[in-house]
Amino acid sequence: MRDKLLGDLTVLQHQIAVDTGARRLQLLRAAGCLSVIVALGLVASGQATMARRWWRTAQRAADESGDLDAPVLVRAWDVVNGCYDGRSPTEVVALSDQVLPLLHGQATSATCGLLAGRAQVLSLAGRHAEAIATVRQLSDLVRGGHIPDGLRLAADLLDGLPVDQHNTLLRSVARQVADLVPEAERRRSVYGEIVERLAA
Repeated sequence: MRDKLLGDLTVLQHQIAVDTGARRLQLLRAAGCLSVIVALGLVASGQATMARRWWRTAQRAADESGDLDAPVLVRAWDVVNGCYDGRSPTEVVALSDQVLPLLHGQATSATCGLLAGRAQVLSLAGRHAEAIATVRQLSDLVRGGHIPDGLRLAADLLDGLPVDQHNTLLRSVARQVADLVPEAERRRSVYGEIVERLAA
């Protein structure tokens, strides 16, 4: 699959090089997201050094795309991945520090991903009070009117894992997200989807 994806990225990079119109920015955003997938695959196969090149490629494409959310999304995945790829927690916390100014107060799934990864790595670094404060900030994203993004992120995470990996911890976190939703907002279809998944 990775070879096919690399082939697609080669074609995409060619298109980016020749396209000077508005579509070029969309192609750059796509290249950034696809490069993240390659980087994650390389880390999973033990090729962390080569993955660093793809993280840089992803960041460069996302930055050039002009999309405000894409640079956060790419770096959020890098922060989350940094908890597992052998980098020190201090290094990954520093990376998350660099991304925080890019948030501009926006509450999106990328922001949620960044804050979740930051909380995790702060905890790994022994900075528990800051980790708890970051989790509180994350829940204020969900409660502060960006309910669809928070719910969609939770639903996507549940869908992305095989059912046999829906363990007690995962279900507990998903329930906590659902419990934060105000009564008036529980008519949203995505809320019903999460409740059904948790009941299954």
